[in-house]
Amino acid sequence: MPRLIMRFDLRNVDQTTNTQLYRDTLDLCQWADERGFHAVQLAEHHGCEDGYIPSPLVFGGAMAARTRQALLRFVLVLPHYNPLRLAEDLAVLDLTSGGRVVAILAAGYAPHEFAMFGTDLADRGRLMEEGIAAIRAAWSGQPFAYRDRTVRITPQPAQGPAMPLWMGGSSPVAARRAARLAD
Repeated sequence: MPRLIMRFDLRNVDQTTNTQLYRDTLDLCQWADERGFHAVQLAEHHGCEDGYIPSPLVFGGAMAARTRQALLRFVLVLPHYNPLRLAEDLAVLDLTSGGRVVAILAAGYAPHEFAMFGTDLADRGRLMEEGIAAIRAAWSGQPFAYRDRTVRITPQPAQGPAMPLWMGGSSPVAARRAARLAD
């Protein structure tokens, strides 16, 4: 049986119609869910003229409210996030959706995005490894060491500490990293 996935990026050349685009997309998410689609997926980009969605997790909360069964998959550029905050946001969204969140973490590639967030593109591999370790430790619900301090993240995701982390990438280094660290 095929698995149907609906993917959105919310690009829009006419930025004055974004409110309608976002509402229509939520209608399509609900439609797909009611018809048995396996997943609805969002990716992110930042500072794009066409309005490519920069905040997929915020929109994901609205998707969770309009759907009941489809997985909610998010392609997130991990080096643009504080991994502690991302662990919290993903956990809350997972609880809100009843355990349907899948995070697909990518290292990113767009120099203008790294400049926008004040991050060096050359650091993305290190930030991926550090971030994944922090997210996994965060979802344990136990205190852990992060950047020379002890932290504790709550709540845990509905899926618990084994909530899946997938990885994306298109280079041999990214493939090896995914094989080592991702589900």
